[in-house]
Amino acid sequence: MAARFGPEVSEPVRLHVEAKRYLCSLETGYFDRLSPASVYTLAKQGGPMSRAEAIKFETRPLFEDACRLRRLEDEFRKLTGVDVPSLDRYSSLLLALSHTQ
Repeated sequence: MAARFGPEVSEPVRLHVEAKRYLCSLETGYFDRLSPASVYTLAKQGGPMSRAEAIKFETRPLFEDACRLRRLEDEFRKLTGVDVPSLDRYSSLLLALSHTQ
């Protein structure tokens, strides 16, 4: 994905798990809003970050975008009754965008 879309798109996606671990360690109430499946995977992914890990994560390029993406995903999972088109609907757009890099 990074070769097609560049770091502005790929890096926040790649940092998805680290963003969850970071937010669980620093944002009051974030852990409590996780789904049971996300709590389970968090345990498998190393749990909330230590303070040292969080400080290191904050030095990563685009870490704020990764956290923003993580929060957006959390909110979108809660939506109900929304008709989301299949990925096929977006394939030509994605291909066009991937060739502009």
